[in-house]
Amino acid sequence: MPITLRDDVGPGFLALLGSVGVQHLTPFQQTLQLYPDNLRAIMVPFSSLVVGAAVLATSVRYAGKSTHDLRGLILRDFALLLAAVTILVFLTLLFVVNIDAPADPDRDDYSFVIAGQERLQECGCNKSETISRCLRSLDERQDILVCWGRWRVVMVETLIVIVYASIGLLLGRLGGLVRIAGHNSASGV
Repeated sequence: MPITLRDDVGPGFLALLGSVGVQHLTPFQQTLQLYPDNLRAIMVPFSSLVVGAAVLATSVRYAGKSTHDLRGLILRDFALLLAAVTILVFLTLLFVVNIDAPADPDRDDYSFVIAGQERLQECGCNKSETISRCLRSLDERQDILVCWGRWRVVMVETLIVIVYASIGLLLGRLGGLVRIAGHNSASGV
């Protein structure tokens, strides 16, 4: 029995529907809390769109391939996924700082994207202060952009979103490939 596009519309759009409440699922919630609110607002819907599109596109592109042909694609995509996750972890460790909330009872912590360890001269913080102490003293995102440079911070944020979306793309593609391979194995193709 051949796999049809109709069979993949549901899984493809499932990711899109899940974007509404994905941040409330425990594993996603813990991961997303690492990032500032302004990035979360972009990362969740954009990566959900990419996952859904990847599942649909993969199903259309590789529907006629044999399980043997798909195996190499699955292994390559899995290696790419591991590389993308490694890059995201590296970017997060280098450029995302989480600090305790100063006096906001509604939040446990705050997340900030910074562009490196060096602050610009225009920054209102004392150069001898730690980054965490400096961030606690800043009132708004605008102050962070002054301390680390608007262009640099926006570039780091953009890079984080692109890598996060790439992970979504690879997960969607892997899901589509595994689904087709499973269907082929069950059909004896």
